[in-house]
Amino acid sequence: MDTTLGVLRKVYGTKLRKGVAKLAYEHPKDVLDNCYIQLLEMRDGACVFRLALLHDVLEDGDMTAEELQEALDLPEEHLELLKLLARNYVPEGEDYLERTVSDSRAAVVKLADGIANLQDLIQWVREEKGFTAHASATAQKYMQETPQLIRLVEERYPLESGDLDHPFRHELSRLRGLLDELRELTHE
Repeated sequence: MDTTLGVLRKVYGTKLRKGVAKLAYEHPKDVLDNCYIQLLEMRDGACVFRLALLHDVLEDGDMTAEELQEALDLPEEHLELLKLLARNYVPEGEDYLERTVSDSRAAVVKLADGIANLQDLIQWVREEKGFTAHASATAQKYMQETPQLIRLVEERYPLESGDLDHPFRHELSRLRGLLDELRELTHE
């Protein structure tokens, strides 16, 4: 665990999240907090725990997948799941979100990431008392991508999406609520 936190510190340093007074280093913990790990089987929960902490490292950091695997002694399976979560590892012609939801563990993390991102964006807009140009562009991206993510998860995992004992049910509900909240802010 210390090595994982060291990698996160190296990647994010003292950078701040856009628009909010929060270290970028804190975002992985926010994602982890929204994964509902307690509802997963132990093996999947341990995997999701690690994925949540590392989900943006391949996009945000300057480490290659191989360097990350070596630094953390990651199992090949975890490395492949991290690649599913990284836009810069999507093969030409493949859809990022469809690829991400192809594994339920990556989908749990992606939904949690969406929740954390929307929470930060809503906080940003409220603190600014409106949309800056960058916040507006970010909101448009999320308002386009989030419904697509929700639809893909519900289509691929219909039973889990309705199961109170699965993270999807809770994550999907929170995402819908946050998306509604963001839409309301765009009309104020």
